[in-house]
Amino acid sequence: SPRPTLYRRVAPCARVVAVVRRRDGYSTAVNTLRYALLLCIFPACLLVGLVLDWRLGLGLTLAVVLLLAWQARRMGASFTGIMGNLARSYRSLPRLLWSFDRRAAERAGGPDVQPGEVRLGPTRFYADLPALEARELQAVVRQTHACLAELFPGSRPVDRVLIFGRQQAMLDYIGGWLGMAGTRAAGFCFAMGPVRVVGAVDAFRELGRDPRALLAHELVHGGLRGVARGVSMYPWLNEGLAEALAVSLFEPARVPGIHRFLRRARAAGHWMDWAELWAVRPGHILGWLQSGDHAQLMKAQLLYSQGCLLVKALLEREGGEHRCLRAMLAEPRDAQAIIRRHLGFDGAELLGWVEREVEAASFDLTPWDRSRRQVLRELLAQEPPSRFRSSAVIGLAACGDAEDLPLLEALCEEDDPELRTLAKLAADLLRAEA
Repeated sequence: SPRPTLYRRVAPCARVVAVVRRRDGYSTAVNTLRYALLLCIFPACLLVGLVLDWRLGLGLTLAVVLLLAWQARRMGASFTGIMGNLARSYRSLPRLLWSFDRRAAERAGGPDVQPGEVRLGPTRFYADLPALEARELQAVVRQTHACLAELFPGSRPVDRVLIFGRQQAMLDYIGGWLGMAGTRAAGFCFAMGPVRVVGAVDAFRELGRDPRALLAHELVHGGLRGVARGVSMYPWLNEGLAEALAVSLFEPARVPGIHRFLRRARAAGHWMDWAELWAVRPGHILGWLQSGDHAQLMKAQLLYSQGCLLVKALLEREGGEHRCLRAMLAEPRDAQAIIRRHLGFDGAELLGWVEREVEAASFDLTPWDRSRRQVLRELLAQEPPSRFRSSAVIGLAACGDAEDLPLLEALCEEDDPELRTLAKLAADLLRAEA
């Protein structure tokens, strides 16, 4: 039967949009427009109420609120947190333009730095770093985007990358943009408007890590839009994929430490089975990190480490064109059936394979682990205390040994409640080894 007239009129437009979407440079405008339209929802409901009928406007507003509440439940996040982020988004709307974005970054970086901005294809790269270090990170952007394009055709480069030398400068920038502060994270990827990756190199360097891995991790999060649908609802895949690719590209020497950490965790009674991994939503991770409870903090660490090894196992078992992983990104709800169809077993069996690999891991420290352990011990002994002490304690749970127990036990008496909790957790893992 002949197709409807409306379809015949719309289909050519859809084909044009599909062609434009494949070209560089479109994504900033599309994401900005999408974000602006999202923020127009509540004003539009108010306008309907004022111009047409107050009952209709009120009904539309309630419908939007219920939709946001449903979305918050799906994500495992609090409804008040969702509404707070939306309110901050209204405040940050003028900074969607790159000029405002850059000025905010320059203010955060301070007057004693000479920031630089370059174009890397469709990506704008900003850094307040020395020229040589900035060029190394620019190479990371190119390499990570090329890797994603090879693994997942349809992935797209992020719109903006902002790298700061100091974590506090990064937090000042984010605080001015989103009203968020007080976090100890080293990097973020957020897609309100143009997709931005933000990071601080000192947070990784002082912990004996490679800042290139930090940047690659966040670039994977941003680059998978276009091929991933709802993947953020399954953090084991989202975080596991970002961690696996970052480690494989820039920190392969860290893999034995991940095995060692998980073996110690299992010996101490910590492990997430397939059902637990599958049930995790993004809001749960934030709740765990803010809980102050050692068991929930441990879950957050396990999610990243187990997800990393699960994705590495998928990549190794698949080979070829990675059809299984691509299908999982497109249809995350059908991950179990997809794994079974492509690989002949389900997610629980894949996790069992990872579990056996972890149990066979060695407790012996590699040269890379011993070098990082020394860096972490020196950081924990700094006066005045470093702001990265909590992260250093978790690092010792992977690359430390029994000789670090006295240091961790001393930290269990500190005034900082988060540091005390993490020191106790790390000490329990090192004792479990014996």
